[in-house]
Amino acid sequence: MSKKPRTSARQDHPRSAGSQAESPQSPAPPARRRAPHKVILAVAVLVAALATAYLTLRARPAARETLNVVLISLDTTRADHLGCYGHPTSITPNINRLAAEGTLFTQCTTVAPSTLPSHASLLTGTYPFIHGARVNGNFELSTENQTLAETLKAAGFVTGAQTAAMVLNREYGLNQGFDVYLDPRALTAERPKPSGGPVRERKATDIADRAMQFVREHREERFFLFLHFFDPHQPLDPPEPLKKLFPNDPYLGEIAYVDQQIGRICKELETLKLDGRTLIVLTADHGESREEHGEENHGLFVYDSTLLIPLILRCPGWIPAGGRVDAQVRLVDIAPTILDLTGVKIPGSVSGATLAGLIRGEVEPGRPAYSETLASLYDYGYAPLRSLRQDGWKYILGPKPELYHLASDPKEAKNLIEAQPQRAAAMRADLEKLISSGGAGIRSSRRQPSPQERSDLAGLGYVSLHAPEDADPDAANDLQRYPVSGLNPMERAEEIKFVNGCITLCMARRYPEAERRLRSFLSEHADRKDGLYNVYKTLANTLDGMGKPAESIEFYEKAVAERPDDVITLTDMGIALHAAGRVDEAIATFRRALAQPLDSPYTHLQLGAALATKGDDEGAVKEYLAALQADPQIAAAHAALATIYAKTNRKEEALAAIQRAVELNPLDPSYKRRLEELTAPAP
Repeated sequence: MSKKPRTSARQDHPRSAGSQAESPQSPAPPARRRAPHKVILAVAVLVAALATAYLTLRARPAARETLNVVLISLDTTRADHLGCYGHPTSITPNINRLAAEGTLFTQCTTVAPSTLPSHASLLTGTYPFIHGARVNGNFELSTENQTLAETLKAAGFVTGAQTAAMVLNREYGLNQGFDVYLDPRALTAERPKPSGGPVRERKATDIADRAMQFVREHREERFFLFLHFFDPHQPLDPPEPLKKLFPNDPYLGEIAYVDQQIGRICKELETLKLDGRTLIVLTADHGESREEHGEENHGLFVYDSTLLIPLILRCPGWIPAGGRVDAQVRLVDIAPTILDLTGVKIPGSVSGATLAGLIRGEVEPGRPAYSETLASLYDYGYAPLRSLRQDGWKYILGPKPELYHLASDPKEAKNLIEAQPQRAAAMRADLEKLISSGGAGIRSSRRQPSPQERSDLAGLGYVSLHAPEDADPDAANDLQRYPVSGLNPMERAEEIKFVNGCITLCMARRYPEAERRLRSFLSEHADRKDGLYNVYKTLANTLDGMGKPAESIEFYEKAVAERPDDVITLTDMGIALHAAGRVDEAIATFRRALAQPLDSPYTHLQLGAALATKGDDEGAVKEYLAALQADPQIAAAHAALATIYAKTNRKEEALAAIQRAVELNPLDPSYKRRLEELTAPAP
């Protein structure tokens, strides 16, 4: 196809009517020759003006009242293992980009090295001694708390959450205020053909897929989206090719995998043209020790390897690009910052404060940062630990207090407690004052995890061996409720590692190996008189797993001798006694457990089973109903009631009970068989 011939300027500007014809050779009048240049100049000026206006409008921040929020929590992610925080081999280009386009905080600390208490603080802006959700599995966030989702929902946001680990399932209370809350339990229930056990963990790809779906569905609304990525938590198994890229460090591979999925979410926001009015906040619930201070993973110590976390905020026009803040900030500051930046009133209940001033470059006094772990108490029966981080120093309150100058000793290698007694005393006083300022806090919502929950939690590395009672549930403050007493967990690092290794063997059903190791340990420490609770309990559980309940009883008794108020151990011992045919002793043991302040539904369930064995159907029904009053979702209690109701010709009640059991646990084939039996036509 030939090119269209270029037209002349004369053809572009036709003559007006009545003008004389001009010879093609005649030069045009000067004015007419300059006209095209004037037009071109005018057009150029107009284009430049429009371009300037466009760029000005594009650079102008979105109105505060239109901002969306995406809050990203990276489970078990150390700040110093991200590229933007200086790690030499970490592959995190998308997180690095968020940091480059936003503001990065170098000294942000979490409140606890455990998932539930830290996320409860993230979503309430309050310390654990205020909100009451202290330990994974054994607590829940009570409805007395006001969550970030509830506050934003009241302000007109549509709220959604995608959580990746069962430790944040809705039964632990973090779903408050969310229109959509998809957790592993919900994912288990939505499978069209359930098979296998409950879902414990969701992979990052699934979290990202659901996040993008939520954003697409609600792009015309103002939304708050909370995303929890669990992949950097044990067990570590990054997908290919990241597994090959990090053959000796799957932890970095998992972080890189999460980074890829964050990149997909950011790309979707750009595609939908929402990136300009979406505040992205990226943080972590806690870090990972990775053998520092003798700790394999996290949860028991309060060193910075598990407390120092990333914090990055990005929002064009509202958050300066390339910003860096070196001041001490806290996880509890995130919720009030989100509310401030989105123009929503901050509740008076929060422990934290907005970071908006620091983001703008203002200078302020350092913020004291509180952290704690009660996992040492609830998982192992050791003393609780608390810490205060301020002015470049950290004080750790435990059976043997510690003091570190973080500015010169970031790895906390040199304990200065004896060299700096006055500073230590002053920081202890500040710590006690901060805790006392919370008063009694919100009454902790204690719960006992079911046997299935305990198994699933153990599969994710959470021990939950011990369930002590509050020393004083009506104490005036948290230091009185959980006093600094007992064995120092930081002196038991090797023993903790040993017990965890044996639990891992049991999870893999390598019971004989676990039994051999535990018996050998007890033989080597035959002269020890106490402090062996964890070994006794693990050996008893191991023997139970091997089908040797009669042999396990001896070690349950020794564990109970050290922890006489331990409801879980008493219940486990009762189950072993029942299985060994010592039913009367089992009943007495269950009643002893129920005499403790924690009213355990699963102990009621087991007592009901023992009473049924004795032929006391009326007593059994009473205990099953007590279990369901405490927790209506115990499928085994409904099924047990169905059995007794059927035996006593209460067919309608039996049918309703077994139908409920099947609804709650469709994976148990025995429930379905019983339902079929009850619905089968009479012969």
